[in-house]
Amino acid sequence: MRKVIVAGIAVGLGLMLLAAPLRAEPPPPTPEEIAALKAHNQDVVARAQNTAGVFTVQDDGTVKHAQSGLVCAAKYPNLALWHVEVFDGGKGYDVGCDYGRNDAHGQWVSKLTIYAVKQEDGQTLDQAFAKYRAELTAAYPDAVPGGPALEINKEGGANSPLSEFRSEEFVRLKNGVYWTDTLLVLVQKGWVLEIRGTYVGKPNTIEVSKEGGAGEAVNAAGDRVMLVKALLEACSTLGR
Repeated sequence: MRKVIVAGIAVGLGLMLLAAPLRAEPPPPTPEEIAALKAHNQDVVARAQNTAGVFTVQDDGTVKHAQSGLVCAAKYPNLALWHVEVFDGGKGYDVGCDYGRNDAHGQWVSKLTIYAVKQEDGQTLDQAFAKYRAELTAAYPDAVPGGPALEINKEGGANSPLSEFRSEEFVRLKNGVYWTDTLLVLVQKGWVLEIRGTYVGKPNTIEVSKEGGAGEAVNAAGDRVMLVKALLEACSTLGR
């Protein structure tokens, strides 16, 4: 299988150019497409445990978390909703929305999980980030840290909708294949948001098979920018 390698992509401009198809205005979904997406996500919620009074599927297919106000996307351009999770027996103070994509062989190649956890008394952003970073490095002790996964220049100052956050990316080798793990944590209005992403490849290199073509390139570029989209959407809803 021949590979086309786009290497040394600048984190800013290069990824923006590769992700241009994702940013282009897509045609509006048809009523049938919206209905199918809503039905799929209702099935996802129904199959999970302890979701009553915690998750609600809205008319557009988005999934709202009642306790925090967090609205999980109905889907992402390159990822479908796979699971919702309630970790505290139905209280709704420790939950997650899990998205993913499989390759042509049925093996998953990209995942994005958004966790909302009730903030502990006195818990700071640095403490929360240290906790989840320790969990990631314990799960993947061979992962090599590579600095912040996301840095945003908040030109809006005090009027910016973004909360302060911490992030880091890691690269690890598994069975001869590089994987990237990203971690982002923020604290907003009494809730801790943890966004975890995992995808095949290095952060600034996209490998595209001849068979996959442009579609594979767009999906891979999307893997590298979904953290931004998830953060912006979370900041607009979490704790509100």
